[in-house]
Amino acid sequence: MARTNEYGGVDYGIVRTADEVWLADDDGDGRNPEWVADEEDATVWPTREQAETFALLAGVAQETDTGIELDDHVDIREVHWINEEDIEPDDLDRELDEEEHGN
Repeated sequence: MARTNEYGGVDYGIVRTADEVWLADDDGDGRNPEWVADEEDATVWPTREQAETFALLAGVAQETDTGIELDDHVDIREVHWINEEDIEPDDLDRELDEEEHGN
């Protein structure tokens, strides 16, 4: 997970653009890739370069003289995420706010 600010960040996943499904592999080694419908089930990487390498291992990209080239209808997309604890304040958040503000 590549953090971009105190609330979250961005990772990179691979999409087959023809039908908007995401590439997943439980081990992340490209040996058992499958296409999944939900972005949350995709295998994501903290850098675009790692996602490109995964695409190569999974067989949806080729090594060329200029680097890794994705197959037609395959793209790398940003997957934005936020810290779950920042979605809704919990008891600890409220307690810390009270201490900080002297309430």
